[in-house]
Amino acid sequence: MAVERDLLIMKLAQYFVTKYEYKFVEIKHNTHEIWLGSSINEEYPVIRISLSTASSVMFEKSRLLETSKAICDFFHRNVKLLDIHISDELVEESEDENFVQVAISNENVSGIDITNTFPDFKSMILKINDNENETKEKTIQAFNNFDPRNIKKNNLKQLPLITYGIAIICFIIFVITNLISNSIGGDGSAVTASIVMGGYYKAFIVAGGEFFRFLTVGFVHYDFFHVLMNTAALISLGGIIEKLYKKWEYVVILLGSIIFGSLFIFAAQDNVVTVGLSGGLYGFMAALLVYGFESKVIYNPAVARSFLSTLLINLLITFMPGVSMYGHIGGFVGGLFISLLLTKQKSWKLLRQNALIAFVLLIGILGFRCVQNYNVKPMYLGTDIAVLDYLDSVGLNGYSNSMKNKLSEFYGLNLEGK
Repeated sequence: MAVERDLLIMKLAQYFVTKYEYKFVEIKHNTHEIWLGSSINEEYPVIRISLSTASSVMFEKSRLLETSKAICDFFHRNVKLLDIHISDELVEESEDENFVQVAISNENVSGIDITNTFPDFKSMILKINDNENETKEKTIQAFNNFDPRNIKKNNLKQLPLITYGIAIICFIIFVITNLISNSIGGDGSAVTASIVMGGYYKAFIVAGGEFFRFLTVGFVHYDFFHVLMNTAALISLGGIIEKLYKKWEYVVILLGSIIFGSLFIFAAQDNVVTVGLSGGLYGFMAALLVYGFESKVIYNPAVARSFLSTLLINLLITFMPGVSMYGHIGGFVGGLFISLLLTKQKSWKLLRQNALIAFVLLIGILGFRCVQNYNVKPMYLGTDIAVLDYLDSVGLNGYSNSMKNKLSEFYGLNLEGK
């Protein structure tokens, strides 16, 4: 692809500049070519590196020779142009002494042999290709590891144990939530059970200070189709993330995205009950995109297709019941910022600094908005009483009485007799 070839141009230019002391020459003509000049190298005083094919040179040879002559005059050298093409087209050795061509593809180097002047040229090209292929293969393998056809090939050490562990936890909490719902019975029992198990419920967060619900919401599900889709998406996305990131980075991205999703819900909505891992999953999608661009593997067609199919599949969770669009947006934004801060690419230093500043500002804005939006209307007193009654029935009287007093004080109502 063109982007990959642009990167190869830059790496070639870096090789000539750092190894053989060539200088960049600014030519305002084509953004897909780089000109280099040298006052030291007598054999090839001017080098052009471009994406054009060797056969297309016949239409612009006069321009190239004029440009080369101007550069040679500046460096006080005889006119001679080494024209390097990043192209799959093979070229033969040139008979023109002042104009020689080399073509570089993934497979080989053709044209004039320049290794007498640049002895390590071919080995340098091989190294660049090997590094690119290694990065691409790493990401492709990460995707392939979670293809059902390849699962049997993986041994225990290769399995995404954290991802599977979280999926198991979600299913266990799902089963317990439904057992509680069945024991309560009646309309709204699933919502009541979800709140008992740690689902997001703004009234309990504001009145009772239960901010742990910002995190525990991610592991609570009460609908079978919902938990099935979320755990399937978790195994698909989380399995890849666990291969591409360190274990602690995986945990930080997941938990941070869940919390950010909850903060967006708190800041943007009034009193709602929300459950599900969607915020964390959208954070993983953001992390996957950041890794793709950082490693540049997303420009590989095979990887791009895998990225796209994975993202499209996981967009289906947008339409699942019991989740919030604000949680999705917040999870994606949180995962994006966290992943950017975890990048290690040296050229991304400025981006990381800007991301950190933007992240801090966003946290400040969210915090201010959360303080401003302490609204818990509409009040669901029936749901509150149902939760407290269940807590009493299982022997959690201390917690139930404490929450009842906090809710009574917050609402300005007496819930004792309700």
